[in-house]
Amino acid sequence: MKQVAFVCLLSVGLSCVAPHAPAQDELVVARLAGGAADEGFAAIRSAFVARNPGYDLAWHPRLTQVEAGEQPLALFVQSAAADAQLEIDGQSSAATVGDVALLRRGQSARAQGEVGALVFSVPVELAAEIPRMVRPDWDPLLTDTPGGCAEETGAYRRILLTWQRRNGPYNWRALNAHRVRISDSFTHYHPLETGFDEFYLVQMVQPGARILTSPHIEQILDPMSVTAEQAAGLLTSTELQVGDLVYLPRGTVHRGVGGVLAQVITVPGFRPGAEIGVDRHLAAINRNLGLAGDDALPYHKKRHPDIDTTGIEVELTSDHAEVRLDGDLFTKLWVRGHHVPILHPVIGPGGLRVTRGYPVTERPDEAADHPHHRGLWFTHGDVNGIDFWHGTDSDGRIEVWDVAVDDDSVVEIETVWRDAEGNDLLAGQRRMRLGRIGAMRAIDLQITLQAKFGPVRFGDTKEGSMAIRLAPQLRLEGLVATGQILNSAGDRNGKAWGKKARWVDYSGTIEGQELGVTLLDHPDNPGSPCWWHARGYGLLAANPFGARAFAGLPRGSADLVLGEDESVTFRYRFLFHLGDAAEVDLDAMWRRFAAP
Repeated sequence: MKQVAFVCLLSVGLSCVAPHAPAQDELVVARLAGGAADEGFAAIRSAFVARNPGYDLAWHPRLTQVEAGEQPLALFVQSAAADAQLEIDGQSSAATVGDVALLRRGQSARAQGEVGALVFSVPVELAAEIPRMVRPDWDPLLTDTPGGCAEETGAYRRILLTWQRRNGPYNWRALNAHRVRISDSFTHYHPLETGFDEFYLVQMVQPGARILTSPHIEQILDPMSVTAEQAAGLLTSTELQVGDLVYLPRGTVHRGVGGVLAQVITVPGFRPGAEIGVDRHLAAINRNLGLAGDDALPYHKKRHPDIDTTGIEVELTSDHAEVRLDGDLFTKLWVRGHHVPILHPVIGPGGLRVTRGYPVTERPDEAADHPHHRGLWFTHGDVNGIDFWHGTDSDGRIEVWDVAVDDDSVVEIETVWRDAEGNDLLAGQRRMRLGRIGAMRAIDLQITLQAKFGPVRFGDTKEGSMAIRLAPQLRLEGLVATGQILNSAGDRNGKAWGKKARWVDYSGTIEGQELGVTLLDHPDNPGSPCWWHARGYGLLAANPFGARAFAGLPRGSADLVLGEDESVTFRYRFLFHLGDAAEVDLDAMWRRFAAP
């Protein structure tokens, strides 16, 4: 068997092994450069065919002619001389590395000049609109599509054959492919039942490019159970070379780093929602074991949100998005029918409703005050002098342009802030991650506002900004009130109003169960730690702009001005927990949220 080069990173979480002829659930790497397939390819083909009945795989280092019998063929060009051509049923095209030739049943392809190709036999006929050659660098219908292994704007990621028409023009659910430059992908796996097998056909590499993998998915998904000894062998690092064929069976955790240009091929197609991220689990293992520096397990720093979205399902309708957790309603995002987008109702752990119903729905024992307090929302009372807080006919409105849900169940909405006459002031983007942290339910919001239509001033007023109106049981006053307020500075109840703090918690008893709602202010937010509009009647609002009302400073002291095209980003986290604030280490929760 040929030896495969590999690298060893000095980390407790990385072991280094040369790929071998493995069991079906292990990583396999074949070296195809320079000639005939090695034993690694034989192992790949054997495992792949066993897992995917009806499919087959072949490597042609010097293709002469290949025929599609009863099944279509997909030829991935891996090497080509400068004058190389592929002739399919009498029609010739130049052959370039990265091209895909597609043969329908009964068709044949002949190579003129030296061409090396990886060939898949597929048991499903090609769609009529798919051409005989799909060329990532030459087809005007294929453009950069950030996401997955290449998230950054301007990343090279050309989707050649796709599951969904919105992702590309050529749809084939039996086999998908995209050619992508992988600099630092997030760590993920594809589930055994609903996922797919994946191949990296490596076509260019930077020095040190490698793939991190693990077959130990059950341990990674249960980070509290991982011991230091287990962590030491949890991930394997394999150096990559041009010509490598990497086989990643379903259930294999993987992450590409260091700079690789690869043809990424999936069988069957790339099913939406079948990339399950585990960076948050790797980060949790580091925290639990106290691993830091070179001893820590590597993970994607931007893709390790510690809100677990497992069990989240989002259904979009014309006026709202319904979010369910393990089949039960968590919240509804209303994008029509209100002066701003709102989440209403919000259901906490135990199925307990934590938001007031009025004025969206009528519920007993609720005060019919402040009709602009609707569920959970973000807005402000002075934007270029226009009130977006109160929602009267003369006030501004935040309208939703678009709603989308990504593969990790994150809800994204595009907004525009308009005055009563319909003039545009701000463009906005919101990302909402909903899920759980342990037994708590959680919502993260990242809100970016851009002064796309001219300069914008956020004025100094107490009427704002990130807010929730709570159920009457969490009030400090009223017939059913059981609530209490605590902030990070130790201020309680009415003394928390108008104070600066990292977080504020309301807790009380609903249907005999103690429950709390915490809002955390991220330290990167403007004016953090912010002031808090925390009222005894159930309003909890984080406000970075209220210097005059809350601190008695001169008017305008907390104004924030954006020049044209400048932007500002706010981040907040809501926690919905059982028990009162004393039962949750909220300072630790804030540090966890604030961590880079």
